[in-house]
Amino acid sequence: PCAWGGQFHPEYNRKIMESYILEQAEELETAGHDTSSLLRTIRVTPIAASLLKRFAIMIDKVRQF
Repeated sequence: PCAWGGQFHPEYNRKIMESYILEQAEELETAGHDTSSLLRTIRVTPIAASLLKRFAIMIDKVRQF
């Protein structure tokens, strides 16, 4: 058996992150975070999205051995 994983969520895009912040707004505010500021600082990360493709390619190569 073999397991592969990641340390962050490269599948998150701008829309997902906005939804996450809005859904967690009360908890974030209680913890001292400014949700308006968090929403303003969301950035598109095309490199993160490409990690999923590269990860899949790597797994396919490993399975060939």
